[in-house]
Amino acid sequence: ISEWTFGQGVLPSSFVGRETEPLGFNTLDGLDADVRLAANRVSTGLGVSLADLRAGLAINDGAVALTNAEAKLGDALVSGDLSISPGADGAAVEVQGTVSGTQLDTIAPWASALDGEADLGFDLQGTGATPADIVSQLAGSGTLALRSLTISGLDTGLLGVVVARSDAQDEVLSATELEALVAERLGEGGMQVQEVVVPFSIAGG
Repeated sequence: ISEWTFGQGVLPSSFVGRETEPLGFNTLDGLDADVRLAANRVSTGLGVSLADLRAGLAINDGAVALTNAEAKLGDALVSGDLSISPGADGAAVEVQGTVSGTQLDTIAPWASALDGEADLGFDLQGTGATPADIVSQLAGSGTLALRSLTISGLDTGLLGVVVARSDAQDEVLSATELEALVAERLGEGGMQVQEVVVPFSIAGG
């Protein structure tokens, strides 16, 4: 039983699934190990950095399992398990994970019109001889739960404004007037949604 402490390290590109060289799990044949991992910060190469990583790493005759992994992603908690089992056709990878209590812009920075809290859960599997093969074959499903969601620029009171303007001038608004009114109100206010649950599936990466 021992404890090793290392300084800063760099993960290879294979960690993010771009590497096309075969995975060398044959070097682990006959090796058994049970390791506890801890890292103050992990940069994945995907623009995402994790803090305070804690996980168990088990190696059993070439098979690798990352268990009870937990880390912080901003204010959110990331947890999950990863298993890699070598076989005749390469490595079979299974990963289950959750992201709990995060802000939507943390996991979807491109969705600038949306604001709220999010929980993400997923279960994925893939098989391949290289990391790139595994990523291209990923399949599975998950759920995205959104809470206290605000959709900016989607004014649910617009219909009432249109009716009121029409009543005030005692005639139906023309297409030009309606277009001008919508343009005037566009970007104002926002629609509030208490909770939305979005199931999703992934096939072929």
